[in-house]
Formats: sequence, C-alpha cells, structure tokens
Amino acid sequence: MKIQFDSYCGIYCGACSTPGCKGCKIIDDTHWSPNCKFIKCAQDKGIEACPLCDEYPCEDIMKFDNDGYIHHKTVLQHGLRIKEIGIPAWLVEQKKRWSCNQCGRGYTWSEETCQSCGSKLFSVKKEFGVKSK
Repeated sequence: MKIQFDSYCGIYCGACSTPGCKGCKIIDDTHWSPNCKFIKCAQDKGIEACPLCDEYPCEDIMKFDNDGYIHHKTVLQHGLRIKEIGIPAWLVEQKKRWSCNQCGRGYTWSEETCQSCGSKLFSVKKEFGVKSK
C-alpha cells in the first residue's frame, strides 16, 4: 500500500495511527477527511501544500494549529519549516523525528514509550506542552 506522508496542511502523516489511511494526497477514499478545506484550497490554488501559499499562514491554519488537538499543534511549525527547506528535506527530518532513537521504530503522536524497545519517546505532549483531546 503506497502512503504519502506529507499533507496539504503540514501534518506529518507518518506519525498517524489511523488504520488504512494513505494520506490526503492519495486520490481515494482512505484518508480521514475527504471534505478537508485545506485540500480544496490548495488544489484550487494549484499548490502542493498550504505552506507554499503566498497567504500562509492563513486564519484557517492558525485556528487549526490552536484547536487543542495534539497533532494539529505541529502544523504551523511544520509549515514554516517546509517553507524554509522544502517538502523532500522536511520529510527526511520528520522520518527521523518520529523514529525511536534507540531502535529506529516509527511511532505515532500519542505514543510516549516505544512499543519495540521500551524507550521513552519525545512525544508531541512534551514538545508543545499540550494535553491530547
């Protein structure tokens, strides 16, 4: 199953735990929100991702980043990094960020302990000091 780990909004899909989701850039019905406003806006503007828009960060991205969902809290920071280094380099950084430093296993936003080796993980909760919804 092909999965695309970059999203329109700036979420790193490689840290998602939604079963069967291939990411919002794969054209099928598997991702969590086929009616996402970020997908439609980016496609209408002909851009690969919101951070590549001249209007970034827009009001909708700011609201999304601050809506209290732990994985949304990464969007603005990721978007600014994407603007700086581009999507391919950002994907390399994110793969490393979301892999256990001890054993290399990938992990999700909600994990705090590696399921393979038991090491403590650098969770989004620690990174942003937020509680998950």
